[in-house]
Amino acid sequence: MVMCGQSYLPDYIGSLSKHLDYRWTLCYYMPQCSAPQMWQRKANPFWKPILIYQRKGATPRSWIKKDVITAGKLDKNLHPWQQDVDGFIQIVEMLSDPDDLVVDCFLGSGTTALAAIQAQGGRRFIGCDVDLDAVKRSRSRMGQG
Repeated sequence: MVMCGQSYLPDYIGSLSKHLDYRWTLCYYMPQCSAPQMWQRKANPFWKPILIYQRKGATPRSWIKKDVITAGKLDKNLHPWQQDVDGFIQIVEMLSDPDDLVVDCFLGSGTTALAAIQAQGGRRFIGCDVDLDAVKRSRSRMGQG
């Protein structure tokens, strides 16, 4: 899965579809968000698409029973792109099973890591980021540093 802004959808869909099969799009609704205005498109979005892809030829393991996730209060005190943990717990629980491995290549403040740990049944987690300070903040948030 990848969360992206609407203005980048054509690029993401084109790139990902070369290597993976499209499965579905979730709506990550952020009612508490002061949405940035997209001046060039004259749009004021209050949601982000979450694109779900799978291996080519794979059959989905389970149903997506709800395709709208509502974020709680957004807090940006640890990272400018920080997301709501409760919303990400819903995503992790929907797209993985207990003890599955969750990987986040853009760790940021560690929201996905925290969601994986707090998800019902727990998940294993690996994360990385090019920003060493972000990795340090995430490790501290997880109680590991």
